[in-house]
Amino acid sequence: MKSTDLNITLSAILFNDAVLAEKLRDLDINVCICSEESLSLLNMINKAARFLKKNKTECIHTHGFKENIIGNLARLKASCPKSVATVHGNPETNTTWKQPIKKLTRLLDNAFTSLFQSKLVAVSGQLETNLKHIFPNKEIVKITNFVDVNKLKSYRNNGNGTNKIVKIGFVGRLIPLKRADLFIQTVELFTKHNPQQLIEAVIIGDGPQREGLSNSIKNKGLDTLISMKGFVDPVSPELAKLDILIMPSDHEGLPMTILEAMALGVVVVAHNVGGIPEVLNNGNAGILVDKHTPKGYEESLTALLHSKNMIESIRTKADKFINSNFDANEAVIKYADLYL
Repeated sequence: MKSTDLNITLSAILFNDAVLAEKLRDLDINVCICSEESLSLLNMINKAARFLKKNKTECIHTHGFKENIIGNLARLKASCPKSVATVHGNPETNTTWKQPIKKLTRLLDNAFTSLFQSKLVAVSGQLETNLKHIFPNKEIVKITNFVDVNKLKSYRNNGNGTNKIVKIGFVGRLIPLKRADLFIQTVELFTKHNPQQLIEAVIIGDGPQREGLSNSIKNKGLDTLISMKGFVDPVSPELAKLDILIMPSDHEGLPMTILEAMALGVVVVAHNVGGIPEVLNNGNAGILVDKHTPKGYEESLTALLHSKNMIESIRTKADKFINSNFDANEAVIKYADLYL
């Protein structure tokens, strides 16, 4: 479904001219770059406001703290009538006044959301419940993240699970909350307890922890077993090479990576937190891990690899569940209803 089918004209304001900007331009979407590297905060607001006014924008859609602030100040200056915000996850930490900048940022974001956002979108049921508690005066709409299932299926590796060597992966930004360290420890423990099972492990992603994680892999003697791919775009062809995706994040909203993995026929083993149980159909479409330790993930991985029937059953159920609940067409219509 295209925006033209819904009588919506799209434009975008971005804070840097990178991959997303190029993808939007390829779709003939008008893009304004309010560079956070070269412009002051005031100049970013003014440039965004001019763009909104020129395009006679009737609704803005923001994602993230800085985007909420700049977007809504620009909206007010341009007399744009409506603002919608999508909330993708819970706050990373419970901030206190021992961290004054983070605390003030959180309070400011909540204040702007309460005062200026017309509606809020929650990407999972867990987030919907949380947002209704924080913002009782706001209309909260649940629209889960979604993927183009048919397009992703074209990347599928139909040999998944048929080789003697099982390919296990981690995909995500290399920051503390994503817990790539847990992934490494899980692989170490699994190979120790299951020497007969041949595996290959890969970390796909980049971030401030990359060097430290690389050193950890070498120090553990796992550098012939775990490779680091760095940032990959598009990630789908690499993700499709996996048999199993492990997601050991401390918390998540509703991860796009899990949706892509399910559409690609990759079995997911993930922390039972946030929106993950919802996307894995409470453990019917993937493995939910309650014991958030290397041993917990290793035990789930071992149980999975000791049962080919379990792997095939999960893959079949995941395929059916994602087709029924997370395909793009229905979500596009729901978003259009918010804008119009």
